[in-house]
Amino acid sequence: MNNNYYEKLGELVIASRLRRLSERFVLDIGNIYKSRNIDFEPGWFHIMFLLSENKKNVDNTNIRNT
Repeated sequence: MNNNYYEKLGELVIASRLRRLSERFVLDIGNIYKSRNIDFEPGWFHIMFLLSENKKNVDNTNIRNT
């Protein structure tokens, strides 16, 4: 494909590539957890971090809004 094609797509090309990189990164992290026999999904990280930092003031609304 020529450069003109990519120029027309602009940010969509970057956004699409970043999404694919992110998906690959999460998959690789999941494989690291599995290789170490850790039962943990990478998508849970932000919830676990929120719970560890805010032990008293976390409810479903706080978790949902993160």
